Amino acid sequence: MALANGARLGAYEIIGPLGAGGMGEVYQARDTRLNRTIAIKVLAARLSDNPELRERFRREAQVIASVNHPHICVLHDIGTHEGADYLVMEYLEGETLAARLDRGALPLDEALKYAMQVADALDKAHRLGVVHRDLKPANIMLTKTGAKLLDFGLAKLKQTDDLPRHTQTALPTEAGLTGHGVLLGTLQYMAPEQLEAKEADSRTDIFALGVVIYEMVTGRKAFSGKSQISLAAAILEQMPERISSVQPLTPATLDHIVERCLVKDPDERWQSAGDVMREIRWVSATKANAIVAPSVEVRKPSQTPWLIAAAALILATLIGVLALRQFRHQPAATIPAQFHMSPTEGSIPAGAVPFAAVSPDGARLVYVASQPGGNNRLWLRPLNSLTAQPLTGTDGADDPFWSPDSRHVAFFAQGKLKRIDVAGGPPVVLCDAQNGEGGSWGTNGSIIFTPAQLGPIHIVPAAGGASKPITALNTEAKEVLHSYPVFLPDGKHFVYIARGNAPNHHLYVASVDGTSAQKLMDGVSRAVYADPGYVIFNRDSTLFAQGFDVRNRALTGDPRPILENVSTNMGNGRSFFTVSPQGVLVARQTDGPVAGGQIVALDRKGGQIAVIDRPGSHDHIELSPDEQKLAYNLGGDVYVYDLRRNTPTRLTFDGANDWIPTWSADGNHIAFVSTRKGPGGIYQKLSNGGGQDEVLFDEGGQAHHLHWTPDGSHLVFELMGKAGSDLWALPMQPRGKPFPVVEQDFDEREGRVSPDGRWIAYESDDVNPRQIYVQSFPKPGGRWQVSTAGGDQPRWRADGKELYYIAPDGKLMAAQVKTSGAAFEVADTPKPLFQTGASQGNNATYSYAVTRDGQRFYLWMPHTEGTPLTVIMNWPAALLK
Repeated sequence: MALANGARLGAYEIIGPLGAGGMGEVYQARDTRLNRTIAIKVLAARLSDNPELRERFRREAQVIASVNHPHICVLHDIGTHEGADYLVMEYLEGETLAARLDRGALPLDEALKYAMQVADALDKAHRLGVVHRDLKPANIMLTKTGAKLLDFGLAKLKQTDDLPRHTQTALPTEAGLTGHGVLLGTLQYMAPEQLEAKEADSRTDIFALGVVIYEMVTGRKAFSGKSQISLAAAILEQMPERISSVQPLTPATLDHIVERCLVKDPDERWQSAGDVMREIRWVSATKANAIVAPSVEVRKPSQTPWLIAAAALILATLIGVLALRQFRHQPAATIPAQFHMSPTEGSIPAGAVPFAAVSPDGARLVYVASQPGGNNRLWLRPLNSLTAQPLTGTDGADDPFWSPDSRHVAFFAQGKLKRIDVAGGPPVVLCDAQNGEGGSWGTNGSIIFTPAQLGPIHIVPAAGGASKPITALNTEAKEVLHSYPVFLPDGKHFVYIARGNAPNHHLYVASVDGTSAQKLMDGVSRAVYADPGYVIFNRDSTLFAQGFDVRNRALTGDPRPILENVSTNMGNGRSFFTVSPQGVLVARQTDGPVAGGQIVALDRKGGQIAVIDRPGSHDHIELSPDEQKLAYNLGGDVYVYDLRRNTPTRLTFDGANDWIPTWSADGNHIAFVSTRKGPGGIYQKLSNGGGQDEVLFDEGGQAHHLHWTPDGSHLVFELMGKAGSDLWALPMQPRGKPFPVVEQDFDEREGRVSPDGRWIAYESDDVNPRQIYVQSFPKPGGRWQVSTAGGDQPRWRADGKELYYIAPDGKLMAAQVKTSGAAFEVADTPKPLFQTGASQGNNATYSYAVTRDGQRFYLWMPHTEGTPLTVIMNWPAALLK
């Protein structure tokens, strides 16, 4: 039975659908008695008249209720309402393992953790006589507290008389139910004995567990076939390719564990899930000891004080010993030491790729972070301390880098390159840098940096002054930007990234005197030089070190991996790692596409109405004209989310960076920015995914922040050039040539045309902080300031009488506005609605959408907890392993 939002099942009020399985439909609901969110599983309407299936549904309740384990979904209640049977279970926030595997393999440590948790849950169930018999990624939920095992609908209690068994005459149906001629389970994860209709026991689950582990680590199905028959034959007769052959860095011991799970004869498999769990725990422990020793976990101050003190003492002693060895020019320790550092002040945004820099002396770390709802700023933390302090005057900071003497930090903020003395004092402006991307402070008293999002690398004296270019773009190679320069030890040469069509980035070495650059390698992120003679770079989220001959400026040997799953953005070559000459490496690790938050629906008071999509770094959220779908970008592609079906659909599939979608007035097309042929052209595609992509604008510069006017007449976009950003409009009805709308000596961004098509709201940095303005459209006229204390991301209500924006402190603001003829008026002081969790800075792109009546807001809410950093002391020793 399909239940509408607001429907009641006894004391439970339906909020919305979550999904459907073979046994029934699952809904998010509210327990009106205890005022808590729960999940309800209702027996599918087409099955409700089948006594056998209703009995199996009730048996599922008995099974779940009999197993109490932290990694098994909790059953709260069972009931019947108007002939419909239902289960009441705990509501789990997260994503299924199947959804996570859609993005590829898991990091090994994470896969091992989930494997241990699932194995432990199965062991508890097996000890109570419960066999799951349908273990698969779709039945494993990944939550903040770990893996949760779901859906014992196909389980069998040994103590309960079996329902009538039927002879196998066909492969599983889509529903995977027990019935005439249908197998029990899901074919891809079935054990041989299930395919042969033999008795299933706990070792059947162990086979499926092996299949799941294989898929988590490799990102591939363990068995495959062109048809169900050939797939079944593969399961019965073949063994998959070894995990270590697919993932070379995987310990060989894991091959042994998984292969024994997948043995065809149940008697030759592991005989208990507990044994599997203990073997995986041993692999995890020996893996950590083999790579890093010792390992210290820095805990937050809220935990036991003596643990904090012990951790600090161990960490300080470790750093002191290593530093003492180096300062005395003695050989460093032969074993690298690794630990995780969680910021205790300031939160590193989980959904962005922020930046950090370790000082040349290896003693301190400066990083970009923010308090909830505050601006990005720089935080300084000694590596032997548990606390960090903000650097006053660094609001809006990004891309910090150190002076060679470790006394000063340079950074970008408010369109300038600045430096600050970490011992105290205000920041000093060095020169203009409208959209800086990476810099390096040389021993020769100069700084090299990228001042804009298009163009060459510049040089400026460290004391400040006018900058000048020192590289030249290769137009034949379609280069549009040189970025992330890093000096070599001689203070004259440097390495940098030449960006063309993402992700085709190239690493070059050049000289400050402007002599010809020499290409070193292709397809990498930014790179840094590190003693004793390496270039470190990120490729496909793995950090590598490759030998580098400084004198001849040439690579030597082969790349060798240091660390996996390091945060990177191959769209611009930005990567989160930093290295000091003293052998300290700091990196932020992630599981691929950054899982830093979720799209949620909120009311005007900030109350959560619904969670829309699985965790990820969603950006540039746009609501369709009929308010039935959301468009957003995720992981370099555009997605469309159907709010009625709770289903995301990927819209773009090319290798370039596709983002910033906007809906046409009729909802039939989506325009977006793409780096397919340059830094950012504009394309459009049918919103249903059909047809070919059409180029709308590709005339130089970089397009950004699109908005299709409500009447469909124009496509407004931000055009980024060497001098900054201006607002342009592309006539769509009829199709014409683009023309400037707001063109000033400052950055104008995020243009949004009013519902009546007569006004355009936008943000400008003509003052600090940047403000929201409104002027006439399409021809310029008067200009009115809407925000009072700064703001960005303006949005109109459908009647044009209210304008929303995000204030610098992250609050969503609402301003009442009036129009009369050629006059525009802000009727009252803007009022805060709720806290969004967004922060402002060079890379703040958290976006939101609002319904026509202004009563519901869809926005990406970042997780607020600090993101741990991985610190490796004496990292070169890891290459000896």
